[in-house]
Amino acid sequence: MKMKTRKIQQISAVLVAGLLLLGSLNSAKADTISVSVGIPLSHQFSGKYTSSGTESSITAGSTSGVFLGLTLPFLVGFGVESYETKLKTIGSTDRSSTTVSTTMADILFNLPIPIVNITLGLGTGQTKISSTSSELGTDWKAGNPTQFLASIGYNILPLIDVHLSYRKVSSHTVVRESSSSTKANLGGSVTGIGVKIGF
Repeated sequence: MKMKTRKIQQISAVLVAGLLLLGSLNSAKADTISVSVGIPLSHQFSGKYTSSGTESSITAGSTSGVFLGLTLPFLVGFGVESYETKLKTIGSTDRSSTTVSTTMADILFNLPIPIVNITLGLGTGQTKISSTSSELGTDWKAGNPTQFLASIGYNILPLIDVHLSYRKVSSHTVVRESSSSTKANLGGSVTGIGVKIGF
């Protein structure tokens, strides 16, 4: 009976020590201010381009831009994004002279989990089609998407992590000013990579 009681006490002591260690790690993560910088790697459109009642898929080409984030000591942060995606084709037609520019403002939530750094966020912003094609049109109105984002990172040094991110951009439609029947749904997803530095 005494041995059983002693084992229970030992297990309880280990559990308490583990909880204290977890709390100290979480507190250390919570007490830092961090700045993150990232870039988009790929942009995929899930929506369609519609003209005269005919739908065509939108295929993205290369994308470039920047993601910036600031996390405050109480695990909440803010971010801004600006990136531009060149289109490859709409349907089977080459549209390499057309770009979709996106800007977003985000609110970020860092989860206090040891070993890996997980960030979740919500954002809202604007998308705009820029084209020199008279066929596609040059008078596109701006769209107003929202997004959900998540990133997971690993510390390569005590205060520096490398992370991968994923953004799910809501389904939203942009239309031409001169023809409301010509429209494009620019919902989709964006993947990225970045670095976060704590202070």
